[in-house]
Amino acid sequence: DPDGYLKELSRQAPKLSKLCELYAAEALKSFRGNCNLATVVMLGAASEGVVNELFRRFITALKAGNISEVSGVEKKIEKQQSVYRKFEEFKKHFDTLVRPKLPSELSDDLNLQFDGVFNLIRFYRNDAGHPTGTRIERTSAFTSLVLFVPYCKRVEDLISWLDANSGSLNT
Repeated sequence: DPDGYLKELSRQAPKLSKLCELYAAEALKSFRGNCNLATVVMLGAASEGVVNELFRRFITALKAGNISEVSGVEKKIEKQQSVYRKFEEFKKHFDTLVRPKLPSELSDDLNLQFDGVFNLIRFYRNDAGHPTGTRIERTSAFTSLVLFVPYCKRVEDLISWLDANSGSLNT
């Protein structure tokens, strides 16, 4: 149900950027055409856009919260070459500066629902995005599409929390 998938994605992640929506829609079209490699590559691009927005909003929240180490954190994230390295750098600082302050509905299962899905999508995208001859099974592409929706919701919820609570980050 392609229309249903995109409606559900829009319902759960209403602030998803148009660019990320475009890549998710392309991933869905690829899946419907049984192009599993293209599915996971497009979904990987959408995921990268989602986490890049989270990185930006995290830095904005740190600045708004007058966190003294914000410029160092921003430089460390920006200097990383790959999205994986940026994510690892982000997580170091997020886990110490923000995660302890999150309400349980956001912090519970965060490693699974955020880190795990990010890494799963990235793993398939890397396998498919390099000319290695690796094949992506249809179930792997399907799983990635299904998990992408709650993953986007969790990221949007984190961004909303950061926006609303940046002032309390330095307490």
